[in-house]
Amino acid sequence: MTWYRRYGRWSLLLSWAPFVGDPLTIVAGTLREPLWSFVAIVAVAKVARYLAVAGATLNLI
Repeated sequence: MTWYRRYGRWSLLLSWAPFVGDPLTIVAGTLREPLWSFVAIVAVAKVARYLAVAGATLNLI
């Protein structure tokens, strides 16, 4: 997985994206990404996604 080694853990910021995010998290687990960095980066991405969805739903954006 050359692309994962090149972009590393920061590619997990795309974990919010449909159809792309789930395979990224599986690859990160397979390649033994440290749990603390995995949880932190995926949490940031998911929270940002749901804040954007909530903002769009409430017409804040």
